[in-house]
Amino acid sequence: MKTFLETLAAQLLPTLTVALSAALCALVAYATSYLKSKTKNINIAAAFDRFNQVAESAVKDAQQSVIDAAAKDTDPEVVLANAKAAALASIKAHYGEKGMVELKQIFGWDVVDANLSSIVEAKVHDLKLERTAVTKAA
Repeated sequence: MKTFLETLAAQLLPTLTVALSAALCALVAYATSYLKSKTKNINIAAAFDRFNQVAESAVKDAQQSVIDAAAKDTDPEVVLANAKAAALASIKAHYGEKGMVELKQIFGWDVVDANLSSIVEAKVHDLKLERTAVTKAA
């Protein structure tokens, strides 16, 4: 019986070694893929968070420099258009030409200006809600 087990073990050992090696390689490949995707998601989230901070700062700056400085008799639509243009220009100046290309690559945007415009409008809306809440609380 002992020789039978020794013979069986000698025959199965190469097969088990190959199977175990293949399973280990598959596990390493999966772990590598998982870590790459996790790292990419974290990097994108950090870049988007930073981008949101820049956009919010640009909108607040435009609000202070353009809207507050506008004459009372100026058309509100013109003032808002000027503020939006100032915020977009501020964001573009912050990132520069290279940074804008990188934003396009990081976020997968086809048209950067349209996405920037949407985000600026959302930040303006948030600012309006914030001001409304403060005004009602006071």
